[in-house]
Amino acid sequence: MSAFFKTELTKILLTASNSYSATTIESAKRFEADCKGAADSEMDIDFQERGRGYYAHLHQLTALEETDLNACSSYRQQLLQEIEDSEGCGEVTAQMLTVKAQLQ
Repeated sequence: MSAFFKTELTKILLTASNSYSATTIESAKRFEADCKGAADSEMDIDFQERGRGYYAHLHQLTALEETDLNACSSYRQQLLQEIEDSEGCGEVTAQMLTVKAQLQ
């Protein structure tokens, strides 16, 4: 599952027709839809295990831990900043809060 930061996701979805592959656009749309949340708590557990929605960032971090610790640290910082920014403007989601809790 692909993970996107908000600015990247917005850019892909707004300029989709010209600048990105069909696969990237479809992945971005699926990520955006999954970030809206699972239908129930059981499905949310499945989302976490499979790395769907905002939980994909945790899977990305795990992959980076195995290959590039500097990139992992940078990604983690960017992820925490995005969550904190979302909290500050009232756009934080339950998935974001769960991810933040797992990072602390």
